[in-house]
Amino acid sequence: MPYAPRKDSFCISIDALQIQYTHAPITAFQTVVFDLTQLILSTAETDYKQGETTLTRLPDNKDSNSAYYLHYAVAVSGKRIGSIDICPVRATYAANLVRFCADNQLLYTKELLPSINQFAADFRLVFHNYSKLDIAVDTTADVMKRFERCFFNAKDYHFHRNKKQIDRLNTFGTVNRDGGTNYTIYLAENKSGRSLKLYNKSIEIAESSHKDYITAYHTANGLENDKDVWRLELSITNNAIKKYQTVYRLKTDSTKEISYYQYSKLTQPERLLYTAEGKHCDCEPVFEQLQDAEHLLSLFKHYSKGLAEFRKKNDLKNISRCTLVPLVHLGENIKPLTAIEYITKTNIREANAVKHNIKFQFEQFQKYNDVDCLTMAQKIAARNNLLDYYETIYNQYKPIISAYNHSPLNYKITSTSLF
Repeated sequence: MPYAPRKDSFCISIDALQIQYTHAPITAFQTVVFDLTQLILSTAETDYKQGETTLTRLPDNKDSNSAYYLHYAVAVSGKRIGSIDICPVRATYAANLVRFCADNQLLYTKELLPSINQFAADFRLVFHNYSKLDIAVDTTADVMKRFERCFFNAKDYHFHRNKKQIDRLNTFGTVNRDGGTNYTIYLAENKSGRSLKLYNKSIEIAESSHKDYITAYHTANGLENDKDVWRLELSITNNAIKKYQTVYRLKTDSTKEISYYQYSKLTQPERLLYTAEGKHCDCEPVFEQLQDAEHLLSLFKHYSKGLAEFRKKNDLKNISRCTLVPLVHLGENIKPLTAIEYITKTNIREANAVKHNIKFQFEQFQKYNDVDCLTMAQKIAARNNLLDYYETIYNQYKPIISAYNHSPLNYKITSTSLF
């Protein structure tokens, strides 16, 4: 009987997506579209709308990314899809870039690709690079049991990271006396822009994140609900992707090239003999295929290769000749992914941010007697289905508005101009 390689039941998904965009150049026959990369703190408005996309400014707080001055929630056709960071604190090349962070729920739904494309088209944004991409392999196989069997048996198994023997790992979480565990093992942390961690996703959803849509995604893609789901999560940044996009060619002989890894081992005088060149990589993430199972699987295998792995000690002189012991047995082929429906949930933080913006416009009117502030407040409320809240604030400021209408200084402005 022919040997059949072992294969675990698993599904694959994206769990984090951050993209840097730049503004597309305007040609002679195109209309000028508002450029987000030129937005500055002093003139930024609280609300922008172009096409199907609405941006709503988020207040700065300790949860915001301190590397940027401006933060906006992004909604397409009334559905929140993520947020953008604009105007970096440090004026580097990133000053010409907009960083989009997709909401976690969006990553598991059918709206992922079309909604982000719509946002980019409405504001004429062009892809620049991936600042972060997390690919998750979820399986009902007891991966933690396999890890413990290998890691705590140093006599029979090697564990190495980037070809270096590792004897200690960082963990975070809890271990209960009843045997339940909810902790994360960091197999590799930011090694050349790559990270890898292992944890119990079922417990994490039940006790911490409460992301029921991920459970629905598991069910839609064939994982059994009555078993614990373990997650092996790979995180890659632009540094890791660039590493595989660049080769170094000898200046005196263009036929000789070396990899980034080989180049990094050279001394500074030796590096001067080479020049960096871009090179197409078959395993480069392709946006339009981020929900294609085979593409995600190829990315996972490519970028996790050699990152953190166990090998059985059948050759003590050469680790690379030892038998690889994978934590998850991944097959070469995988069935197409089934994305779930997007269910809009109210985000309290963003709703409060919009209400704050509406009230702020009334305060500005009171301070500067600027009628445009009232118009802006009404426009923000209409776009965000908060006209009831607008009416409440309007009634609070009604005496001030009435006094303004009847002021001798504004005799040319009729009361109807102020609603």
